Amino acid sequence: MNKFAKLFTVAAVTLTVAISGVASAAQVDGGNIYYSKNLTKNSAYADPSTADPCDVIQFKIRLHNGGPEVLGNVNVKATMPSGTNTSFSSLATTTSSNGNPSVITDTAGVNVSTSSTISYVAGSTELLDANSSVLNTLPDGIIGAGVDVGSVGVSTQQIRFVQFKAKLSCPETQVCPEGTTGVYPKCETPKTPETPKTPTSLPNTGAGSVLAIFAGVTGLSTLAYSALVRRNS
Repeated sequence: MNKFAKLFTVAAVTLTVAISGVASAAQVDGGNIYYSKNLTKNSAYADPSTADPCDVIQFKIRLHNGGPEVLGNVNVKATMPSGTNTSFSSLATTTSSNGNPSVITDTAGVNVSTSSTISYVAGSTELLDANSSVLNTLPDGIIGAGVDVGSVGVSTQQIRFVQFKAKLSCPETQVCPEGTTGVYPKCETPKTPETPKTPTSLPNTGAGSVLAIFAGVTGLSTLAYSALVRRNS
């Protein structure tokens, strides 16, 4: 075999291996694969979605394998922002053992009318089929190390979704301070009732006292009249 023939053979083998390597991978779709919807207001999926305090938000990640191989060892995780804000952005990351590419990321946002916090709803992570029907519930852990989905087959009928819920905090209910009455903010301090005054003792002017006084006056008058009569006699 001459020099050119050897070079051609080596090139052909290299090209074959390269093509085989690409063909054996599972082609994973990227792009806009992560979005959210307001469950409380029954809105459509969007990025970002809009909400008010107390609303429940559902986040959803799409997994599509273009083939030709089955996508294996799929793991999905997401971040949940901390702190009080009027907008939140969550990052979803999908990894697989034979995906091309092996790591896919995307973000989904939520805009809130009033500053709130957002937190994951325990027990809400689910795996869905291509028609968004629930296949099974996944364990908690998507916020953190992620959840293992297993494998994802080829074709649009094998598309899978991973979804979970998060809840926005509710405003604190303010009440009137202890010792006051009314409904916040119209709080009133109750008036202290006045202590009744003890009445001053009055002289006894009952019927008996009046009769005694009358009798005394009558007696004095009788005595004076008698003395006057004796003097004139």
